[in-house]
Amino acid sequence: MNDAVWWYESNGAQGGPVPDAVLLEMLRSGQVRGETRVWRSGMPGWQPVSRVPELAAALRSTPPPLDAAGAATLPAGMEPVPTGAVIGLGILTLGIYPMVKFYQATLAYEELARRRTRFTLYFWIAIGLWLGGGPMHVLGGVPGWFAHVGAVVLTILTLFEALAVRGEAVRGCGIAPALTSDATHKALFIVGLLTAWALVGVVLLLVQAVKFFSDHAAIAAALRARAGTPVPRAHQAPLTR
Repeated sequence: MNDAVWWYESNGAQGGPVPDAVLLEMLRSGQVRGETRVWRSGMPGWQPVSRVPELAAALRSTPPPLDAAGAATLPAGMEPVPTGAVIGLGILTLGIYPMVKFYQATLAYEELARRRTRFTLYFWIAIGLWLGGGPMHVLGGVPGWFAHVGAVVLTILTLFEALAVRGEAVRGCGIAPALTSDATHKALFIVGLLTAWALVGVVLLLVQAVKFFSDHAAIAAALRARAGTPVPRAHQAPLTR
């Protein structure tokens, strides 16, 4: 960056002009985020910070903020989810409990990556298709089949968005926890979703959920360790892959 002067959007109003140093400090403090639109002389138009190369690089290198005690200030949704809760409550609630925690975890990854993705859009469209299209599918007919196929596709895309932004959050925070590969998550989820009518599909979905939340706990522990804060003993337990 070469001492550029920037304008930015804040609560629907235009802010600025501010120099590089001020804008970078606003990035570090969270006042300016990945989706915040900015402009400087020489740019063809307003762009989100995440799409401006020199700002996106600074955004990715910005660590999680620290509180007054030097502890990592992690976004809501980064708390570990016990394996027993994933399995037990997942079965009792017919998958609703893991789904809620999955949603909260992905929103936390968006906070860490400092940008919004299409995850929320895909998630709620998929929910609508499952709820509205399920009865139509049972009754038969072309609309029911379209709704069912659409629900499956949107559900898969929801996971893909979650894994992508999770990767951005991990890389941007400069941590390297041992995680289950995206390919493994995708394979377990897709096969499990397509065979959910049989017991094997339910088992595969539970295995994928356990791996996802084990990864989630590892990421939270790595973030706290990077900030130099003690990691609770529950977070230090070996994670089954």
